[in-house]
Amino acid sequence: MRALRFLPFLLCLALVASCASAPSAAGGELSVSLRRAASSDFKNYGWGFSNPYIPFKGLILDKLLGRADLLVLVVEIEAPAKAEIQLLGAQSGQAGLDYYDRTAFTEFWDAFDGYDQDIKLRRTRIARSYFPPVPVKLGKGSSSYFIAFVGKYPLKGPFDIRADFLVNGERREVELHLD
Repeated sequence: MRALRFLPFLLCLALVASCASAPSAAGGELSVSLRRAASSDFKNYGWGFSNPYIPFKGLILDKLLGRADLLVLVVEIEAPAKAEIQLLGAQSGQAGLDYYDRTAFTEFWDAFDGYDQDIKLRRTRIARSYFPPVPVKLGKGSSSYFIAFVGKYPLKGPFDIRADFLVNGERREVELHLD
């Protein structure tokens, strides 16, 4: 009789434990995909000049430096087991729209002065969220990183993006078409 009192608790515990999040990658192969970043993807990276994923706007900057625009993509990775991935490079298929690796993207933003605090925040945000220039060791689960293409404002599509990855020593190409 006493054990019956604990039965509802045990059933609830079993249900909660069975709903624990698990990686969604099925099988044994690592999945890599690209998608265009939405404004909701940038909300954790501040606003204004300290957010490196929102293109700057302003008459003075436009006149002094020429207006640039950003095409920011999200690299989504699903790893069913430990893995290693490296971004070898990316192309836009469009003249004047260039892929910037993390170092080049940081240098792009360093060309624009600002408050020291904004510059430090921007550099930290790039270091934490942009795809690293070295191989990344992943654990089981989901990961995502930003990559960016820089071109003259306004960017005009369509875009045929191709990114080359080295996944556990094997070359893999990922494509994305944007209208």
